[in-house]
Amino acid sequence: VFGNALVLAAPAGSTVAADIDPTTGTYAALHGVNRLAIGDPRHVPAGIYARQALLHLGWWDALSARLAPTVDVRAALAYVARGECALGMVYATDAHLSRDVRVVASLPDSLHDAIRYPAAIVAGRYRPAVAHLFNYLRSTEAQDRFEHYGFMPIQEIPRAQP
Repeated sequence: VFGNALVLAAPAGSTVAADIDPTTGTYAALHGVNRLAIGDPRHVPAGIYARQALLHLGWWDALSARLAPTVDVRAALAYVARGECALGMVYATDAHLSRDVRVVASLPDSLHDAIRYPAAIVAGRYRPAVAHLFNYLRSTEAQDRFEHYGFMPIQEIPRAQP
């Protein structure tokens, strides 16, 4: 199982600074921002997590009119990268891949549902190739590769049994 996180991203050349705390920095930083890019919270997972975080912080009502909802998290990242939005709430992994944005703050997992990507072999679908892939996910090589791209290992994946 691997995990991801939500971050506030800004254009690489911007000077925006933020701290996720309902009593300090972030709200002040967002207060002056004309648009905040997020995945559409009606159907985009990253947008759903962003809405949960904003609701948890008590900022949804104040910011919802200034949101720039997008068709997916990569579109939100593109709005930020092009400077069309001063900030965006995107996955850490997506921000990690872009040279055109920088992470200004990470949102604590406690603000939204956990972002997890579990692995399992479906009952009745065990095949040697499936077991090989499943066991590869447990390897140090796979863990290192996922971490390189910004994913967080969450727990030990049990070895596939025939």
